[in-house]
Amino acid sequence: AAPAGEQLQRYAGTWVNVRDRRSPSGASVRVLNPGDVILVDSLIGGWYRVVIDGQPIGYVYGSNLSEDAP
Repeated sequence: AAPAGEQLQRYAGTWVNVRDRRSPSGASVRVLNPGDVILVDSLIGGWYRVVIDGQPIGYVYGSNLSEDAP
């Protein structure tokens, strides 16, 4: 688990919706392509906060991400 502020590198396992909130019903704000490398932090309720270029952009459910490169 990553506390807020500690960023971890993860890889998208498939096409993954980045949501505007920690919920499957949240609006999609971006789609990750398989193999995309992102930084995440703040794991709460299975949802990671996604950080791109130093800015939080949304949330992805953890099971859609991998610690290992494809």
